[in-house]
Amino acid sequence: MRLPHVRFTVRRMVAMGLVFIAAGIAVGWMFPMVTWVGPAARNLRFRVLYPTRGVPVPGARVALVHPYDPEQTPIEGVTDADGEVELRGEFRRFGGTDAWGRDRVTYFSYSPWEVEARAEGFQGYTAALGEQTFRSPGPPGAREPLRLGDPAPSPIAISTRPLAGKDQTTVRP
Repeated sequence: MRLPHVRFTVRRMVAMGLVFIAAGIAVGWMFPMVTWVGPAARNLRFRVLYPTRGVPVPGARVALVHPYDPEQTPIEGVTDADGEVELRGEFRRFGGTDAWGRDRVTYFSYSPWEVEARAEGFQGYTAALGEQTFRSPGPPGAREPLRLGDPAPSPIAISTRPLAGKDQTTVRP
């Protein structure tokens, strides 16, 4: 059996080289390698609002809590006159390099942390910062997860609901 005769020209050799280079670049971009995970501090700004009017709720207590680790001290703050509070928490940070050894992958994970907001005359508010917390059923006042990305929006809006029979104009947290 005779093999087919293939003519190798300079043009074909250059084309083959470019194909291999393009494939190497594509693989490097498509398959980054995460090499480390560690804690990193991040400031998150929250704004507590009355949902239908968008009026800020001053004096609301906002806390970042870890739902599975009771030894973790909640990070707490009280909203100012604009209904805003900034909390600094330690979250997981993932980082690493691409296929060529350059630092390329860095992002934060806010799971499983949750934010809780409480104000006099309002229902409690609890929501996961990340995708989910796997608690079932959730605590009273639990909302859909916020699914924060990186970077997190600033401020992060939290809408509270007044308790039944309360008029927001007379409620002072």
